[in-house]
Amino acid sequence: MPGMHRFAFRLVGVLLCLLSLPVVAQDLVSRPRAGEQETAQAGGGSGRFSFIGALRCPDGRVMVGLRTSSGPLLNGVELACAPPICDSGQCRWRADSAAWLAAAGTTAGEATTMLCPTTAMVSGFRATVVRVPSGTAVDQLQVQCAALAGIAPDGGFAIVPGADPRGSRTVLPPGRPLTDPVRGSCRDRGAAAVSVAVGTYPPGLGGQGLHVRALSVFCGGQVE
Repeated sequence: MPGMHRFAFRLVGVLLCLLSLPVVAQDLVSRPRAGEQETAQAGGGSGRFSFIGALRCPDGRVMVGLRTSSGPLLNGVELACAPPICDSGQCRWRADSAAWLAAAGTTAGEATTMLCPTTAMVSGFRATVVRVPSGTAVDQLQVQCAALAGIAPDGGFAIVPGADPRGSRTVLPPGRPLTDPVRGSCRDRGAAAVSVAVGTYPPGLGGQGLHVRALSVFCGGQVE
C-alpha cells in the first residue's frame, strides 16, 4: 500500500505539471469555417491565454464595427452587429439596430468605438505590434470598412471589390495613420469573424493583465 500511495502522489504531481504548461498560440489562432479565408495575423507567440477563438455575429447580421479597450496594449475587442436592409440592389443598416454581441479580453482601459458607415461593413484591419515575453502582442488597431454589395448567393455578405471605382476602403479611426502596420483585408466578401487570442499576464506585463496577443480576420471569400 505505501507503494500505491507514492504512485498516486507522483501521478497527481505529473497532472499538476501538465496543467501548468503554457498554452501555445500558433500562426492560426483558430480555424476558419469552410469557404472562409484568414487574413495576415497580427501578433502571436507562446504563453498563457484566457481566450482563443473566433468572434462572430449571429446569422443574418453583418459585422459593422469594433469597440476596443486599450492600456499600454490592446486589452479587449467587441463586435458590433446589425441586420442588413437590401432593396433594389442597395444594402444598408440602421444605426439604431447595431448591437454589441461578441467580445474577448477586458473593458479596462481607454475605450474606442469604430463604426462603419451605414452602407458598409467591416472588411479588414490594420494593427501594430510590440514585443512582449515569448512573442508579440497587438498595440494599436484600426478597422477597415467596405461598401456592402448585397447578400452573397453562397452565403455571407458581398462587398464592392477594391479594384472597383466604388470600392474604396474606409479606415477608422480617421486621421491617425499607423506606422508600418500589419494589414488584413477581404476582397469580395465582408468579415465573417475576428479571430482573437487573449494573453494573460501579471499587471505591468501587458496592460491590465489581459491583452490581445494575436488577431486576424476571417473573410467570407478571398483575401487581398
